[in-house]
Amino acid sequence: MQKKDSSPHYDAVIIGGGIAGLIVGNILTYNGLKSIIVEKNYKTGGYVTNFTRGDYRFDAVIHFINGCGSGGMVNQILKSFKGENVVDWLKLKEIFHWVDVDNKYELHVPISLEEQVETLVKEFPHEEHGIRKFYARYSKVVIWLMSWFTKGFFGKVWLWLSKFPTFVRFITHVGKPIKNIIDPYISDPILKEMMTALCISFGMFRDEMSAMTWLMSEMSYRLEGAWYPIGGGGKLSKGLNDLFLERGGKVILNAKVTELIVENKQAIGIRYVKKNKDYKKDKNTKITREIFGNYIINDIDLTNFVNNIAPKNTFSDKFVQKINNKDTTDSSVVVFIGLDFDVKDYGINDYELWRFYKSNATKANLEYIHHSMDYQNLPIEMITFYSNGDTTCCPKGKTCLSMIYYAHTEDWKVHLENGKRGKHYKELKKKVADQFVDILSNAIKIPDLKSHIEVIEVSTPLTLQRYCETKNGAHMGFRMTPELSMLEPVGNQSPIRNLIFTGQWCRPGGGVSASMLGGLSAAELILKKHSRN
Repeated sequence: MQKKDSSPHYDAVIIGGGIAGLIVGNILTYNGLKSIIVEKNYKTGGYVTNFTRGDYRFDAVIHFINGCGSGGMVNQILKSFKGENVVDWLKLKEIFHWVDVDNKYELHVPISLEEQVETLVKEFPHEEHGIRKFYARYSKVVIWLMSWFTKGFFGKVWLWLSKFPTFVRFITHVGKPIKNIIDPYISDPILKEMMTALCISFGMFRDEMSAMTWLMSEMSYRLEGAWYPIGGGGKLSKGLNDLFLERGGKVILNAKVTELIVENKQAIGIRYVKKNKDYKKDKNTKITREIFGNYIINDIDLTNFVNNIAPKNTFSDKFVQKINNKDTTDSSVVVFIGLDFDVKDYGINDYELWRFYKSNATKANLEYIHHSMDYQNLPIEMITFYSNGDTTCCPKGKTCLSMIYYAHTEDWKVHLENGKRGKHYKELKKKVADQFVDILSNAIKIPDLKSHIEVIEVSTPLTLQRYCETKNGAHMGFRMTPELSMLEPVGNQSPIRNLIFTGQWCRPGGGVSASMLGGLSAAELILKKHSRN
């Protein structure tokens, strides 16, 4: 172990190279701060990553991101460090093709707020008053809230005073579920399910999910559009990584942070282990090193950090309990498929196809699915045809797609053998893959679909947990309940000096754009502190 006086020193040491960590690093280096990212994997990006199998490039979990066009939130974040050109963006024409199977109703749901309102009014004329009133009122709330996250203290005061009625509407519904804001305006059950589709897509119900979290997710696409990074999420992460390096930032890969160094109740550095050249010969051969910095930024799983990385008694028992008591969003089963034909030749032009079964959308059925691993009767089938949008993901004449459904890590762990993925685990993955293929075959009406599959991969909650070491394999942060989302958020400023939190585990929460916004606010906090010194 190196001594403190010989260890490298930086203005900012970033633990984890997820999307928030990359944003923080880029903003700080752009503003002249010497910064370093320490990442446990072989590349940065976290869950915003790609992998290839044969001719096909798959996206781990990214489907679409809001605000990537000119003037949008993501665009403005990237422009803050002249990073708006790190990747090209594909603007999606619709958010999804909605099929309500039980009610024999379907609609290509537009993205823009104006188109959404007019389309729904045309489809449900008896609900016109409620539709117009709901979107008029709550779009203002989301615009207000998005502005709030990007304002300083005086900007927040001005926003509060100038938009007081909107603030009142916001504060009235903090801590309330979706049903409390949708039911007073909409009564048609078919319309209600479609309008709140993002809720069931998270494996939650309208009486469970935070109204404000859902509104932020739903309305952000309506207001700023839905976009996909051409080349995949990994292209976005690589672009940010390369820009960070070009500007003098440093990245250490395959390095796992093991300890936060605290002195006089102030974070001053980290210890990490890195595999050396003899690692393949001896799995226990690792080198421990130290890095010191003026600011330490945490972008890894907060539960892991608080309990395992920070020294004991760094945080109060109350704070540790607060973090440990927070439940996470569900993890996912994702099935990635490469087909030897183009689905557009069969009339399938959708980017997102969501097939909803009201009869399956019960809490009892969801629990059955989680525990039994029987995915034959899902409440919603979510299919993303990436090649119908980004044509770079596979050769012309082929199809690259994924199917996702939310799952629990603990339910998958019981199928391990002595903690390892053995024969039974692999057989279970094969069974799940077959069930999803049957679902896809039925959805796109191609009976012999299996004979056209060139590539198939299954990612489970354990896959996601292993890759980023997140609590419960979650890739959308803490659970989006009214109690956990807005009432007790974790902010960027930690309880100890010079330790800053960012990423999906703190305000404003999970999702790519939200994590990027969290990265921006963390960087701005550091720059503000730095200017005082």
